[in-house]
Amino acid sequence: AKSVDAFVRELNDDHDLLIWGEPCIGNGAITSRFRGISWEWAEIQKGRNYLTEGLTGPVSAIITNPPFSLAQEFIDRSLNEAEFVAYLLRLNFFGSQKRRDWWQGKEPTHLFVLAERPSFTGKGTDATEYAWFVWDRIGLCKRKPGMYVI
Repeated sequence: AKSVDAFVRELNDDHDLLIWGEPCIGNGAITSRFRGISWEWAEIQKGRNYLTEGLTGPVSAIITNPPFSLAQEFIDRSLNEAEFVAYLLRLNFFGSQKRRDWWQGKEPTHLFVLAERPSFTGKGTDATEYAWFVWDRIGLCKRKPGMYVI
């Protein structure tokens, strides 16, 4: 919740005017932190696979915490579907020989590194740094493109 709230504070106030999508809605950990927004969604556990079926409708913004092993495929699809894309990922997603070429031309406009490690289980944190990787093609972020610690 803290990591989502910190990120929402980085968005312009008119973010609630957009149509949002969550490809891995799960139990709503991300969507519940936004007020007054209706969501298009996908969730494999609820019978809707984002990679094969897409979201329940068209969107202008996508935010999610995808399965790490499929993050690259999720990002590719999201960048083709929305003008604003935000993914909560391990910071080490930048590194790998497999993704070196893939990253060329796909660099995020913003990187919001989390000062506090998130807890995904409620039983403490892992020893991994996380960040919001953001591709903002509509000027939704309050700050100019760059890297920030939030």
